[in-house]
Amino acid sequence: MRRLFLGTLALLLLAPPLASQQFEGTLTVRIGGPGGTGSMITRMTTKGDKVLTVMTLPGTPPQELRMITDNNAHTLTTLTPFPPGMVLPPGVSTAKGVVAVRAVPAPMKPMTGNTPKSDIRKLGSSQTIAATTCDDYEVTGETGQVVRMCLASSLGRMAPGALGGGGQSGQPAPWASVLGDKPLMPLKIWQPDGTIVLEVVAIKRDLVSPRLFDIPPGYVDMETALKARTGTPKP
Repeated sequence: MRRLFLGTLALLLLAPPLASQQFEGTLTVRIGGPGGTGSMITRMTTKGDKVLTVMTLPGTPPQELRMITDNNAHTLTTLTPFPPGMVLPPGVSTAKGVVAVRAVPAPMKPMTGNTPKSDIRKLGSSQTIAATTCDDYEVTGETGQVVRMCLASSLGRMAPGALGGGGQSGQPAPWASVLGDKPLMPLKIWQPDGTIVLEVVAIKRDLVSPRLFDIPPGYVDMETALKARTGTPKP
């Protein structure tokens, strides 16, 4: 469970590369190791300042949790489907799920003072991941947390702290500020003991329709869903 959380956290910190880097398309990412407990396949589709993250939820039939991040408007929109077979109250009986929009806080500045000095160190080895060459690095974050990454220089820069900045507090991952403005994109992140946090399994460069980031019909806001459930009319 902790590995899945770390993978999801790291995934949410991967903002789209800068538009000037000309990357547009979809990254398919596996959270956790191949075949591991809690392993999950996730898709991230990028166009300009927007990214759509789609997670396939376990269950039958499978459902998709969608998150739309607008790094220009600083918003995160979450589309959560209702569970299969759920009996919905009148007023929302045909709804597909709940939509929630919240502001994305600006990333907090890196910690200073008695925290260990951050560092990025090339390990001298490389890998080919999703048909893309990347170099292995050991990255020490502002808090002293050490992770290893295979970083590609051909896909554009990662914008640290975007997509929610790492959680409710807006605090970026300990390693986010280390990458900074470097034109590097993590294709694989693992812990020093070899535990894989996430790995990109496919990269598709393609033109993306702006409509993909629209909220699809059939989703209602939480207030509407709650009032329909309690029988309270919405003013």
